[in-house]
Amino acid sequence: KLAEQRSEDAPLFSISSPELMQQYLGNTMQLSASSLERYQKCPFRYYCNDILRLYQRQKVQMNAANYGSMVHYCLEQLLRKYDKKSFLALTAEQLQQEIQTSAAVYWQENMGGDFSKSEREQAAYHHAVEEVLPVCQHLQEEFRQSAFVPYCTELQISSENPNFPPICLHTEAGQTVKLIGKIDRVDLCKDKDKVYVKVLDYKTGSKAFDVVALYHGLQLQLMVYMDAAVKMTQKHYPDSEVIPAGVFYYRLNDPLVEKKVVGEEEEIWQKVLKELKVDGVMNLKDETLEHLDHCQAGESAVIPVKYNKNGSLSKNSKVASEQEFEVMMRHALGKVFKVHQKILSGEVAA
Repeated sequence: KLAEQRSEDAPLFSISSPELMQQYLGNTMQLSASSLERYQKCPFRYYCNDILRLYQRQKVQMNAANYGSMVHYCLEQLLRKYDKKSFLALTAEQLQQEIQTSAAVYWQENMGGDFSKSEREQAAYHHAVEEVLPVCQHLQEEFRQSAFVPYCTELQISSENPNFPPICLHTEAGQTVKLIGKIDRVDLCKDKDKVYVKVLDYKTGSKAFDVVALYHGLQLQLMVYMDAAVKMTQKHYPDSEVIPAGVFYYRLNDPLVEKKVVGEEEEIWQKVLKELKVDGVMNLKDETLEHLDHCQAGESAVIPVKYNKNGSLSKNSKVASEQEFEVMMRHALGKVFKVHQKILSGEVAA
């Protein structure tokens, strides 16, 4: 047996034989950034989901998870079909048509279409499709104010992808940790002999970047993916200096804003931009902030930065020095080793 119940004084559930656990997992272990965060939140849940492969059956419906996946798909199709200039030229009507086309494909291929769906479920789908337009319009606004261009979307880091293989980390005991996963989007900005890298993770809800959560291993995903994106970019631009510009959570929800009277469309749009603004942390090295947002006055509409009247950054701006950003990336990778050792030693107590 890999595990057994203990006495009342011991954890409710624990591994009875760490040696057997190591034999079961072997000397090479694949871990994704999301699974690492899952372990840090609840080791037992990780054990059930990622080792035993136990999952609760889910009803196919337009819930938050499927809504997020549908928006993922719509954005992926848009950014693969259009370059930055062409994407910015799309009108609201054209965007809505593209969204409806992509959403219909997702609805049919991933959720079975209208078959066996109640009128309520179909209405939920159509309402969800309408919510995607403000997200895409916000993306247009972000691109207008930024020098970055989309480089890749839904980037799979896996052994099956020869162009982007796993990041291999080797322990002193001779074991190998292969970091795998999927990066929602990587944007690049080429400036002379420098290439700036921006990593985005799409999220429903209002998840914010938290340095304390990163320290405790609860938000490893962005920094682990940035390390992978930097290594990938260095291979493609071997003669350039690659600079990690920033990591961000990109919000996918259509924000609820109050419209008081007709004629306040611009004011309403500014509220929408504020609600959808990405959250994360940026590297202060060189011209990073200027490339992320050309407008360097007041509060930025597209990144979590605010400038004082004298041009300095306000204390609420989410920025880090080059050294601090590097420390956060190294800390995230260091946490990978620690989590790996905990899993091998059988620390999956409930």
